[in-house]
Amino acid sequence: RQMCIRDRIKDRLSGTLDIHFGMAEGGYGWIFPHRGYYSVGIGGLSSRLHHPRRAMLQFLKKNGFTEEQKLHGHLIPQGGNKRRTAYGRVLLAGDAAGFVDAFTGEGICYALSSGKVAGQVIGDTPAPEVASAYEKRIEKDFGEELRYCLLYTSDAA
Repeated sequence: RQMCIRDRIKDRLSGTLDIHFGMAEGGYGWIFPHRGYYSVGIGGLSSRLHHPRRAMLQFLKKNGFTEEQKLHGHLIPQGGNKRRTAYGRVLLAGDAAGFVDAFTGEGICYALSSGKVAGQVIGDTPAPEVASAYEKRIEKDFGEELRYCLLYTSDAA
C-alpha cells in the first residue's frame, strides 16, 4: 500500500527538526513540523544563492514535497552592522532591526529578546529617553555578539 506524501514525511521526521547543510555555498535548508503543516525553507547569502526559487523547488522535491506548494520568500538583514534601531517613539525589534545572526540566519531568539527589552525600557524609562536607553541596552545585551557573527561570516566568505 502506498503512503501519501504527508504520512511519509511525518514518519521520517516524527516531530524532529530536519536541517540540511550545503544549500547554496554556506547555506542550509530546514523542515520544521508544526500541527498540521510544515515550515520548509532554505537560507543563505544572496550573493551565493543565485536562483532561490529553483533551489527551493529542488529542496522540496528532494524531501518528498510536491511542487504545488505556495512559496513565500523574504530577505533577512544580516546582524552586526551599525544601524539605527530607535527614533522617538519607534523601536525596531527582531528582523526589522537587523537582529539576525549573520552566520546561521537565526533570529527568533533576538526577536524575542529585543521585544522583551523594548517592553522593559518603555516601562522603566521616561519617554524622552526611551530610544537612547533601548539602543544602549540592545548594544549591551547582544550588539557585540552580532558583530562577531558578521565578522566570522566575512572571514568564511
